[in-house]
Amino acid sequence: GRVAAPPHHDALTGTTAHHGPRWGPLTTGPKGWIFVLHDGALYARFKSTHQGRERFHHSSFFGGECVDAAGLIVAKDGVVTRLLPHSGHYRPREAHFARLLVFLRDRLALPNLDTIEVDVQRLLRVARPEHSRKTDTPFYWSAAEALDFLERKCLAKATNLLRDIEDRHHHLMRKQQLALKSSSSAAAAGGGGGGDDAGVDAKKNNTNNSNKSNSGVFTHSDQLLSMMIPAAATLS
Repeated sequence: GRVAAPPHHDALTGTTAHHGPRWGPLTTGPKGWIFVLHDGALYARFKSTHQGRERFHHSSFFGGECVDAAGLIVAKDGVVTRLLPHSGHYRPREAHFARLLVFLRDRLALPNLDTIEVDVQRLLRVARPEHSRKTDTPFYWSAAEALDFLERKCLAKATNLLRDIEDRHHHLMRKQQLALKSSSSAAAAGGGGGGDDAGVDAKKNNTNNSNKSNSGVFTHSDQLLSMMIPAAATLS
């Protein structure tokens, strides 16, 4: 459940002193190292973009080849504490994020995903101020919460649950429109004050029925969301 690196690397200056072939626990510093997941292995290195030095980006690991996931990793004494699935070159999506979390759970066999923070602002479409960077506005969940959310979302898509809810809503709206049209026609045919009162009563009844129907739809949606999103993932 630990990650290793050359023992005398200075994450702040980007220099490494080699004293023998031994490897020690990885400590990246608070800004983290860039990493890629490729062919079942995780590769990490400090990012170098300074003039006059060797430049190293996400695409440098494998010469721009496809990878399974990419981002930033923060570790202390070999223990992974934080992951940010951001890469300007690869632009990871949900599937890559899920693949990374499954790798941590199944391949690295990390004992407790609850102790690892992951940035989910892209996953939740969290807006950030203009001209700001994603690393400046993180929104953290635990890795366990993020994986649970992705698994439930995948299940909802696979079973067409979201589409069924949307179709039900459209069906109820169509019934409401037909009922309003029918009541309006009946009121116009009846004529007189009584007819107008009947039309108003019919509209009130249809509105009440519509509210009840819509209430049922939105309640169902809220129940789905409460099931998909972990309770601990509320804003504070």
